[in-house]
Amino acid sequence: MVPFLSFVIPFLPLVASFVHPGLLVSDSDISRTQKKIKANQDPWTTSWNTLTSLSFSDASYIPSPVSVVYRGTWDSHAANAELLWHDVAAAFNLGLRWKISRNTSFADAASNILHSWATTLTAIDGGDDKYLTAGLQGYELANAAELLRDYQPFVDDVLPAVVEMANTIFIPMHYRWLNHEEPSEHNVLHFFANWELCNVASAMAMGVLTENQTVWDFAVDYFKSGDGTGAINNAIVNIVEEPGTGALLGQGQESGRDQGHSALDIQLLGVIGQQAWNQGEDLFAYNDSRILRGTEYFARYNLGNDVPFVDYTNGIVSHTEISSASRGAIRPTWELLYSHYVMTKRVDAPWTTLYLNNSLEYYGGAEGGAGSWGEGSGHYDGLGWGSLLYHMDESDVVAAVSSKSTLPTASSTPWASTTLGWAPSATTATSSVSSQSALVSQSTATNFAAVSTASDTPLGKVDAKHLKWSFKTPAYRLISDSHEVFAYLESNMTHPASTQRRCLFTVVPCDRLEPVCSQCRRAGKPCGGYRDVPFFMFRNENDKAARRSAEAKAKTEARRKLEDSAALESDISTPGSGADRSPSDALVCRSRGQLIPTPRIIAPLSIPLEDQGLRFFVNRFVTRIANRTGRSLHEGNLQPSPHLGTVALDQSSRDAVVSVGLAALSNVNNDRELRILSREKHAMVIKAVREVVENPAQANPDRTFHLIVMLSLYEMVSCAPSQLDSWIVHMDGAAALLKQSTFRLSLKNLNHRAHLQFYFVSIVRYFSKRVVSPDILNWSPDLVPSAPPDILPGVDLVDILVRFTKFDAYVHHQKPDARAVVDSALLFEDELREWETHLPLDWSFTVKESNTCEYTFRGQYHVYKDMWVTRIFNHYRWARLLVNETILSQISKMARPTENDKIQRQRALHTIACMAIEICAGSASQEAIFAQGVAEDPSHTPLLNGTFMLLFPLGIAGGTAGTPDEVHDWVVEALERIGCTVGIRRALEMIPQLKKSVGKWKLEQKLWNSIYGYK
Repeated sequence: MVPFLSFVIPFLPLVASFVHPGLLVSDSDISRTQKKIKANQDPWTTSWNTLTSLSFSDASYIPSPVSVVYRGTWDSHAANAELLWHDVAAAFNLGLRWKISRNTSFADAASNILHSWATTLTAIDGGDDKYLTAGLQGYELANAAELLRDYQPFVDDVLPAVVEMANTIFIPMHYRWLNHEEPSEHNVLHFFANWELCNVASAMAMGVLTENQTVWDFAVDYFKSGDGTGAINNAIVNIVEEPGTGALLGQGQESGRDQGHSALDIQLLGVIGQQAWNQGEDLFAYNDSRILRGTEYFARYNLGNDVPFVDYTNGIVSHTEISSASRGAIRPTWELLYSHYVMTKRVDAPWTTLYLNNSLEYYGGAEGGAGSWGEGSGHYDGLGWGSLLYHMDESDVVAAVSSKSTLPTASSTPWASTTLGWAPSATTATSSVSSQSALVSQSTATNFAAVSTASDTPLGKVDAKHLKWSFKTPAYRLISDSHEVFAYLESNMTHPASTQRRCLFTVVPCDRLEPVCSQCRRAGKPCGGYRDVPFFMFRNENDKAARRSAEAKAKTEARRKLEDSAALESDISTPGSGADRSPSDALVCRSRGQLIPTPRIIAPLSIPLEDQGLRFFVNRFVTRIANRTGRSLHEGNLQPSPHLGTVALDQSSRDAVVSVGLAALSNVNNDRELRILSREKHAMVIKAVREVVENPAQANPDRTFHLIVMLSLYEMVSCAPSQLDSWIVHMDGAAALLKQSTFRLSLKNLNHRAHLQFYFVSIVRYFSKRVVSPDILNWSPDLVPSAPPDILPGVDLVDILVRFTKFDAYVHHQKPDARAVVDSALLFEDELREWETHLPLDWSFTVKESNTCEYTFRGQYHVYKDMWVTRIFNHYRWARLLVNETILSQISKMARPTENDKIQRQRALHTIACMAIEICAGSASQEAIFAQGVAEDPSHTPLLNGTFMLLFPLGIAGGTAGTPDEVHDWVVEALERIGCTVGIRRALEMIPQLKKSVGKWKLEQKLWNSIYGYK
């Protein structure tokens, strides 16, 4: 039995983590509805007749997809979101008719609607209200698709496109909104609860639809402990006592605004609870059944009774009394809430019961659904049909309890599809408050100190035993306990694990240094840990995708032969002539108002496609060795790095490199067939990594990390719009592997430069997503023992940046006093300047000027003795830039900045400009190295030439507040050049974000100047 468990358990997160259909509608709901309709029982029959009578439920329904959806009028574009909400409602209604009647004409009609939108929609645009559309219609769309999971034509022909739409449009929007990345979200509580709740609901639904555990966990974790209004403790903002009974009621965040939006909040809380319930996660019971507390509060007041009200403010709006606007608002959600709490759990919910009766009277006996009870956006915010899907009589409850071993319902066990139980009483249905409360509900210290890397080391001090060169750091003005930030990070950004060595659910010994497993975490249980590397981080392509790739490859080969034959005939008949290429043969880039056509790269006829990808990778991304004459770079005998030889020894390593090369080449040539072939290779690499995850004891860590790096590079090359950070998911996979002793040991065996580079990547990863990884939390200079003198500056820079990362995370989440933030940021600025001042002589570089060199910034470029030093300097420069941006932004927030603050702000602007210019000059030098090669000891030369790592500092230089216009323009041009000639689409996708950031900064600077009199 033990060997069997050892084999099966690693697959459980993959095959049993999601139930299908498993969102708002379960198979048990459909089965019950079918029986009731067959027996001609009400309210099921009445609701069914209403559903089937609608034009939105007719198999002849014709969808009206558009490429861009606008919820309101925006920039001369007319509002058209009703097209989406009408079609999504129709898709759900038709899917429901298919599930209940099994008539395939309805499945085909629903599938046609989803296919039309999946192949047409490119964006949801407009102002901030685009996130309302993404959230509300997003969760509805995912629910419609879930209903067709057992209709094979849909699964084969439409589902991949729907999943692609979810991954490229909806999910990135949910992440951006819930991570508060929009400028309007500077106050995380700015937007009312319904804005975030719908995005939580949709992120959950999209996670199930796309089989993406990361997205699901993100949404559930945010609901439990997020810092915005979509977190349950902020959506139901206060717990009060009911007059006369003392029963606990939950005051909603929008109660002081109006009751119409409060009703929407209740509806969305029901959606979130039901979707989680059908996946084995009981959010209905979370935090002492806080959803029910809110439901009872709303229902009591909207039935005409008084309720206590606690004054509310989010810093922007304030409410001192409950609003009577739209009192008595009705939305189709009460059958669901009553069925769950009263019928299934036997919880006393008197006001919910009364409000259900009130709703049924309003609807005429059966709760309505989308398209059946009026027009306007509010009538399509939910799918409804509660009387049809959720209504239960006593016989249904008895049947459900008697068959609980076969019906999937929620409990604390993680295996949602197999071992779930029922909670027959209110006592067992409720749960205690989670140990992870929302950040905003914690006591927030207004003062803080920056973080040291060891508990007994004063802030900013570097232990002398790690240095053979040193400098004096300024005495840090500790505002409060020097370990406050570190304690905050430890308590809020890591998942505590038990010291046991066995998982609660298995007898498989754990080989992790820090035992923890996602299943126990999902269930809220302490965990002894096991080999639970997240498989979703290395998702494979399905068999159908593989077949398509093979077919595309065959078509590509056939097309190539025809092209080659035609080219050969052309060469014979008209020697020396060349036909004009069509526009499709060129990837067009815009640079300083000009269109720069990038010619299609034509390989010799005899080179196989895979070798073309390999050659392109070598020519564009691999460090080349060149001769050096004096101090000037020039092209000598260019050779690839000797590290590339390992690729020839392992097929998976070769596939990994080829996948990246083919993807980049396909971007440059705009070649769809090459892109499909690259995906086939990419799928093979994912399969290879998954095999490692399944049997880590037999893995080669170095080979595995090489494959993971290539997976990340593939994501950068193939970057889709709004998915700038997709490369990070594979870094998360690497971090998961590093929790296992075998892989952790391999990290320690890296050479010093590679070891430090690992930490630099972790730091860059943080500033890309604002998520602190365990590697950063666990950093200590002791992790890089016996570092030689030429490495020590790199060790100390990592040490400074790790502390700045922790400091930034604290500021980002806790929003402390601006004055305290500026004081601490100034200390980091002092320390970074001191770092540069005391560098060893062999770290020096020369600034040269040239009017003829192709790779310069304002005619300047840098000459370094060591390629590695070039990269370290880039990290130093972007770090100083971000430190000074922090100073700049915090002073701008001060209500009454002093004259000294204004002077310090100007200094920060000057430093930002200087560092941005140095990043550009250094980047220009690196581009020259890419083209001309390096003249260094090959044993010290990294495999990759650094093209990918240039993107981050360029993004900081070109988009940070205070960046000079000429720097921004040069960075945009450099990114266009990288995207068009090297094929890294991420470079091109960064440009709109940089332009948006600079535009925002200019508005802020204009406001500052208008207030303080600067011209």
